Amino acid sequence: MTPRRDCWMLLAYLVLSLAALAQMAVGLETADAKLRLEAGIHAPRLIALQSGDWKNRAAESPMSNVEIHGRSVQLDV
Repeated sequence: MTPRRDCWMLLAYLVLSLAALAQMAVGLETADAKLRLEAGIHAPRLIALQSGDWKNRAAESPMSNVEIHGRSVQLDV
């Protein structure tokens, strides 16, 4: 292959890869809010949150622990 053809093949590969990554997103919608999530390499990512007059209707307890580097760490609440 010539260097010019190699460049075109690389460009085509990059464009197709980006197109594939763009399709790895999902939406979740309720009457109150719309979420858009994207698949990341290691974890999902919130890419959009839309809400009108959204209010939290349920009480939530604070987290008691978190995971850091695969180990559970207790939080002081």
